Amino acid sequence: MIEFRPSTGKPMLAACLWSRWINPDKNKPDLLSLALITDEPPAEVRARGHDRCIIPIREKYVDAWLNPQGDVSMSQQILSDREQLYFEGSVLSD
Repeated sequence: MIEFRPSTGKPMLAACLWSRWINPDKNKPDLLSLALITDEPPAEVRARGHDRCIIPIREKYVDAWLNPQGDVSMSQQILSDREQLYFEGSVLSD
């Protein structure tokens, strides 16, 4: 297993989508789901054999990402203007 970390050493903000499905059967739990948004990986991640990488977002966009106003163009801008990070990889186990 390989672990990737941003070379900055700082926590990374990742774009994701979440949803809650409310079960009509009140005796059964609701379903919470989360998906990280991915794209083509940077060269250092691809070199380790991965064909996808999560999209890091800039801190200035957190509020806009968490509180969308219904206009898809802002979400597209946030994903396009992503933070450019270099990822260091280390092998954790086989």
